[in-house]
Amino acid sequence: MKKFIKKFIGIVVYFIETVAIMIAIVVGFSLFFHVLFLNGDFSVFPKDHITLSNTFLTQKDVSTLIDRYNNASFMERNAMEQDPLFRKLQEKKVIIDNSESNQNDPLSQFRNKQSETSPGDNSDNDYQLLVTLDESVKSQWADVENVYQRRSDLVPNLVATVKGYATHEDEALTKVIEARTKAIQTTIDPTKLTDDNIVAFQKAQDDLSIAISRLMVNVEQDSNLYSNLKANQNFLDLQSELVNNENRIVVACYKFNEEAQAFNTAIHNYPASEITRFGFQQKGYFTATESKQ
Repeated sequence: MKKFIKKFIGIVVYFIETVAIMIAIVVGFSLFFHVLFLNGDFSVFPKDHITLSNTFLTQKDVSTLIDRYNNASFMERNAMEQDPLFRKLQEKKVIIDNSESNQNDPLSQFRNKQSETSPGDNSDNDYQLLVTLDESVKSQWADVENVYQRRSDLVPNLVATVKGYATHEDEALTKVIEARTKAIQTTIDPTKLTDDNIVAFQKAQDDLSIAISRLMVNVEQDSNLYSNLKANQNFLDLQSELVNNENRIVVACYKFNEEAQAFNTAIHNYPASEITRFGFQQKGYFTATESKQ
């Protein structure tokens, strides 16, 4: 009986040792492949799953990510490419077919179109695209200036009309006149539509918007003045025109931002040294402000 128990214990110990060795081998191979994946070619890693840092991805996850990237707009692709996980997948040589997604990129669209008619070096074609996009930004900037100028042209008539019915000098009228003068004086060279210049321009225009709004509030709070002005067709026309022009301002600024975005995206896909040589620089944007919200 003792011999049987001793033999049984020996078998159990042998089984436990065997299992421990097999576990050690599995762990060792797992670590080996993990290190090999992190420092080598993605293609040698098992295709059913991916372990990236502390992130577990199935092959289906990667395929979904690739499909999303290929079908994204150029702005969405740029955002995806900033993600650390996405960059790690690129570093590990996960092949992503950009042929379709690049069609959404202004620079790639232009290159593909030009290559059909004049294959060869893209440098001249790229420069032509940047010039075209730059001119589109300048053209839209002219529209922005026009709608703001239209508002400035309406202000003197508004001030004169209110003054004609006011029984005393209103400080708000003075503020409107001063803000209009500053807005007219704040201009931008179309070749220097930088963030700082756009901010300064928008600040001057927003100050005028605020001054006009405060004047209208004061007018409405003066019951006698407001009742007289409401009976004045010229005032009503001016009020309506100012409201409509504010809507045109919003649209013009929005379209300018779109053109600026297209230009900025194009130059980001072009070597910085060439951009400097061509004399191009990133465009600024209009931003939402309290006076327009």
